[in-house]
Amino acid sequence: MYKFNSQKLLLLFFVILIFNNISAQSVDIGIRAGVNLSSNSFEPELESITTKNESGLIGGLYFTFNFGIFSLQSEVLYSQKGSKLESNTSLFNLNRQISLSYLEFPLLIKYNIPTSKNSQINIFTGPSFGINLNSKYTIDEIDSSYEKNIKDETKATEVGWIFGLGFNLTFNKVTISIDCRYNYGFTKSAYLNDLFSEVYNGSFTISAGFSHRINL
Repeated sequence: MYKFNSQKLLLLFFVILIFNNISAQSVDIGIRAGVNLSSNSFEPELESITTKNESGLIGGLYFTFNFGIFSLQSEVLYSQKGSKLESNTSLFNLNRQISLSYLEFPLLIKYNIPTSKNSQINIFTGPSFGINLNSKYTIDEIDSSYEKNIKDETKATEVGWIFGLGFNLTFNKVTISIDCRYNYGFTKSAYLNDLFSEVYNGSFTISAGFSHRINL
C-alpha cells in the first residue's frame, strides 16, 4: 500500500491556491445533502470474502468563494461510510457490516464552465479531512447477530482526496447545485483485529445544495 504523506500533499495544494493580489468577488453560503455509496478496501486483501457497497447519508454546510472562473469551496459535512462483507465459502458462514461516521472538512478548488447566463458546469478537486465520530461492527452468525463498538480499532482521523463534477443553476442570488464526487481515502481508517487487516475508505456521493450569494 502506498504510504501517503499528507503534509507534502497539503503544502502543494495550498501553494496552488495562492492568488496574488486577487480577492473574492462573492461568497455563496449554503446547505448540502445527499447519499454516500461507500465501500472499504483491505490491506492485505481478504480471501473468501466479498465486499459490497453500503449506502449512507451525507449533509452539512458549505462556503464558496468565487474568483471568476475559479472558486474555492470549504465544507463541513456529516458523512456515513462503511461496507458489507459476505462470506463466499460454506466453511466460513459469517457476514459482517462496517459502519463508520465522520465529521468531514473538504477544501475544494473548482473550475467553472458557463453553459448559459444562469448555469454552469464545474470540475473540482481537493483534500478532505475526517474526524471519526462513531464506529460499529455488526457480525451475523448462523443463529445470532451482535454488534460491537470498534472505536479502539478505528483511527481518530483520516485524509482523503476528492474528485468531482457539478452543475449550478442561479436565479438572482440563489443557486441550486447538484454534484457527483468520489472521495478516495489515502490513510488507514481502521485495523480490524479479527480480520488481521487494515481498512481504507472510499465513497461515491451524489448530493444537492441550496445557497445564497453575497457580493463582496
